[in-house]
Amino acid sequence: AFTTPLAGAMYAFEELGSRRYLRHRGFAVLCIVLSAWASYRFFEGYSPLTLNVPVPSLPTFGLLIAECIFCGLLAGAMTWVMAIGLPKWLPATKTPLHAALLAGTVGTVLVAGLFWLLNKFVLKQAEGLAEFMGSLAPVLGFVLILRSFIIEPFQIPSSSMVPTLKVGDFILVSKWTYGLRLPVLRSKIVEVDSPKRGDVMVFFPPHVDRYFIKRVVGLPGDEIHVLNGVLYINGEKMTQTASLEEAVDDRSVAMTENLMGVEHAIQKRVLPTRLSQNFTAVVPEGHYFMMGDNRDNSSDSRVWGPVPEERIVGKAFARWMFWDKFFSLPSFDRVGNIE
Repeated sequence: AFTTPLAGAMYAFEELGSRRYLRHRGFAVLCIVLSAWASYRFFEGYSPLTLNVPVPSLPTFGLLIAECIFCGLLAGAMTWVMAIGLPKWLPATKTPLHAALLAGTVGTVLVAGLFWLLNKFVLKQAEGLAEFMGSLAPVLGFVLILRSFIIEPFQIPSSSMVPTLKVGDFILVSKWTYGLRLPVLRSKIVEVDSPKRGDVMVFFPPHVDRYFIKRVVGLPGDEIHVLNGVLYINGEKMTQTASLEEAVDDRSVAMTENLMGVEHAIQKRVLPTRLSQNFTAVVPEGHYFMMGDNRDNSSDSRVWGPVPEERIVGKAFARWMFWDKFFSLPSFDRVGNIE
């Protein structure tokens, strides 16, 4: 009965643990409370939207919040480790803790599944520990599979991809487009496709275990040359035409770039910065050259080098919401595909 609201609470509590900004924490706490209330309403057999039932007792309501927090902490721990690695204060061990946490997460799902089978076919209890543990199995399994292998949501934290992506955009990333990978370990288990020039991709840069998002401009073997704000690939100039979209400041201009058949929006300074004045590099095999669409305000492969194939996370394919300030209302005006 509470699988649906519990899934919402798991995502909310994950936000609470993994975001630095107060607006996300406030929203996450609200989602947890509302999810617990909806769970209680489902248990009582009423619609969550009606208010013709007494306020739940504190023990009952507290138990539901505890259940939500338990599941949310598990999901948050998964994302924390996969996104930023392990905290430095953890003691050293011969066993890789990434692998241990992955095994623990999968083990929890399997244990919950065993409780579900035990309760359904043997004990058949309407309430109790076995029923509670078994009820966690579907939502834990669903979230584990969805976030690890299919689709993961992200929020854009910086302006390096302006005008394509703005600070506050909420996006969806396909984790199977470039092949299925084991979470945490990042080793590919199923080949699907490889990055294409012009794709907007989420990845871990070579120098830090933190999510970045940029555009693929160079494939293995390409020679990349940037001269006075203009991109050249293997000696061929990527044409840029003026765009009707306004730049974010008076020092920049908005353009449309043709990246060997893939047209997309960019923004660059009228007077190129050091990054765009004169740069040349050759992309090694098994690597990809990434650049932000905000060409003069982006830390990308011009700074820290090409991205190895094994550090790819997935392809960003859609914007589903825009929310940049806590005291503002979420907007859906920017919903659509990422070009």
